[in-house]
Amino acid sequence: LNGAKTVMLVLDVDKALSASIEVIKALQQNGYDGLYISFSTTLPELLKSFFQGGIDSRMVYIIDGISSMYGLGSVVMQNASFVESPLALDMIKNSVNDALLKLTREKKFLFIDSITVLRLYNGHQRTTEFIKTLLETGRKQELVTILEVVKLADKTHGNSIDDPDNLENSFIEKDGDTIVLRM
Repeated sequence: LNGAKTVMLVLDVDKALSASIEVIKALQQNGYDGLYISFSTTLPELLKSFFQGGIDSRMVYIIDGISSMYGLGSVVMQNASFVESPLALDMIKNSVNDALLKLTREKKFLFIDSITVLRLYNGHQRTTEFIKTLLETGRKQELVTILEVVKLADKTHGNSIDDPDNLENSFIEKDGDTIVLRM
């Protein structure tokens, strides 16, 4: 991470989950535990991918923001909580604050998967405000914050629905603490 406090991962949709797994695995190997907010992968799918990727899921607190939308029941786990949907931003903020109290290691991360999905539900302005709030929480808590942006192709117009540069300019401050990785 080279001292970065915020990392924006810009990924093709078909590489997003595997890249996320690699990032979390690397963080764990460097002594981090963290918080993973999922808006694109249900908890059962995520836990399976963590296991297959060699991630110790006990060291990651998961906020599942999508399973309820698919009618999947909440699983009782010490290191997971469920929110109604990506629209429940206040509930998500409260879950983040509660989860951060449960992380025990000194080195911590906050992984948001994905801003693209969050924006599809909340629009640009609400998403930008929400992400700025999470980034401020990350700064105050001295977290490494990873923002995942998935490139979705717009077949009608031949361009990206969620322009990563537009998102980047919305809430990433150019202060030297941020790196953008395009994969």
